[in-house]
Amino acid sequence: MIVRLRRSPATRIYPLLLALLLSLAWSSVQSHPFAFNRVSDGSAITSATMYLTGVADTSLAAFLRHARDASTAKRVALPLGTVRTDSTVWLTWKMWTEGLSSPIMEFPLLYAGRVDVFEIRGASIVRRATGMSVGRDERDVLSTIHAVESSVASDTIDVIVRISGPISKVMAEAPVVKSRATFEDGARMGLYRNGMFFGLVLALVLYNLFVFVSTKERVYAAYVINTMITGMWMYAFESLPTITMPDSIGAANLFLLYCGSSTAAAAGTWFVTELLQTRTMAPRLHLSMMVLIVVCLGYAVVIGVFMRHPLTDVVNMLGLVQAGLCMAAGVIGIRKGKREAVVFMAAYGLLLCALFYWTASNLSLIPRGIDGFTALRIGTAVELLVLSMLLADRLNTMRKAREEADRKTLEAELYRLRTVELEEAHRKSNTLLLNVLPETIAERMKAGEDRIADSYENVCVVFADIAGFTTWSARLSPAETVGYLDTVFSAIDELADAYGMEKIKTIGDCYMVVAGVPDPSPDAAHRAAQFCIALRDLPATLPPIPGTTTEHLRLRIGMDLGAVVAGVIGKRKFSFDLWGSVVNMASRMESHGSPGRIRCTANVFHVLSSAFAFSAPEDITVKGSVQIRTYFLEHSNNQP
Repeated sequence: MIVRLRRSPATRIYPLLLALLLSLAWSSVQSHPFAFNRVSDGSAITSATMYLTGVADTSLAAFLRHARDASTAKRVALPLGTVRTDSTVWLTWKMWTEGLSSPIMEFPLLYAGRVDVFEIRGASIVRRATGMSVGRDERDVLSTIHAVESSVASDTIDVIVRISGPISKVMAEAPVVKSRATFEDGARMGLYRNGMFFGLVLALVLYNLFVFVSTKERVYAAYVINTMITGMWMYAFESLPTITMPDSIGAANLFLLYCGSSTAAAAGTWFVTELLQTRTMAPRLHLSMMVLIVVCLGYAVVIGVFMRHPLTDVVNMLGLVQAGLCMAAGVIGIRKGKREAVVFMAAYGLLLCALFYWTASNLSLIPRGIDGFTALRIGTAVELLVLSMLLADRLNTMRKAREEADRKTLEAELYRLRTVELEEAHRKSNTLLLNVLPETIAERMKAGEDRIADSYENVCVVFADIAGFTTWSARLSPAETVGYLDTVFSAIDELADAYGMEKIKTIGDCYMVVAGVPDPSPDAAHRAAQFCIALRDLPATLPPIPGTTTEHLRLRIGMDLGAVVAGVIGKRKFSFDLWGSVVNMASRMESHGSPGRIRCTANVFHVLSSAFAFSAPEDITVKGSVQIRTYFLEHSNNQP
């Protein structure tokens, strides 16, 4: 689960981190006066005599008896560079003290089984160091260099060094004679550089570990593991030779270094696969990188379980393969337009330059400037810092992507809510429109018809009026009157819907409904008659008139059948209405009717006489002194 990242902490962490590192550097310089000008008081030993012997007896006495002669002596220049042999190497030279009291001879890392340093003092020989071992307290000060201090006051001292095999590297740097003050200043400077480097590594590890815990993105876990293994490998490379292991320091050191190298190669390859997403970007290359990771880890296990002396060539080959695959992934990423690939190639290029300088300086292929390992450490620190800043920018990109996704989600939700509101408003408007107009008429109006007027044949018009409404409503309050009318008319609405009748309007206590409009139907008269019978019987199912307990309302109902004109009138408060003599005659049937009875015209009687029972004809005089014949509809002939 990815947590909400409101703002990238990198914009705050990295300035603080850089400020912390600068303050540590300044305070360290102020509290540890290194006296850099005194470093020049040392002088390098540039030449020595080397003896290579394979005799079984490699004691100092045997060397002094048999080896120190012109036949086995070879004048060599220091540093020697890389030497690989299983034989014993003897080196002799004179150390010029240049008047220094308690001079210190400092010489670099030696990868060998055992190293012994002897000093000739007149007729006696003093062993100054054995097994490349120093005490733990002294080791913390000396860091990764080895020194032999002489108490001889003379200007020259003969030094003999015995290096026992297996030997993989002998004196990549020349021994130097220094005063104790210069030596200690240099040692403190080494510790300071170590502290800066490993402090930076620790800060980057903690920061990216925090990001990983927050985001659960595997690339941050890969960076943390890669940085930790790289830092521990460099610590082992620089510091492990000073651990007290007199007889096995060379083999143990090689084991840890090469095991760490292969593990670091696996961790670095995994980080590249996660950073550049090679699984989707280049599946075949990703498979090759996964195979390399398995091979590197397997080789580390083989070193730890089966091999006493790791194979340097195998480690170098794995490193070259790893570099090639990582660079190939970077090139493919650049071609596919990945910004991460550009930054990665720049950072990785700096590391490769540092590795090249370190290797070339150790092999004396290029003039030595700064210390090779210092260059490697600087290159590694810059690479790790640049990659961490890239991941911080990735975090910022993730934040922006999440904010963009949240914005789109919010917009989609607002759009959905607006759509729902519009649909609800549309539904309500349609409902209101259908309450005023028939559905077919409403659809025609929404389709754009400005004037709707149609003629219909065989339309049955029904009027219903509440008998005695004026009398009993006078004794009720307005609220009671309106409430009771709402109850009555709502019941009539339901009844009209049940019989497929179309409500036209209500006028006071009068209710007008038709059949055959706006949808013509051949059975309009039959449905209207059935509706009228049900309407006549409806009051018995309604509550009694307010203010009474047993009095129920009664309805006068009138009905006529014929042709009408129907249409919509009005612009703001439009309504659907009917015109014609049929409408007028149906209204006259209702007004001249009797409570609880249904008065019909002769037109209705002639159409429905075969299906319904009517009363005897009755002639009535309507408005205009016109005498017409009417009938009362009693019931359906199918009714028992």
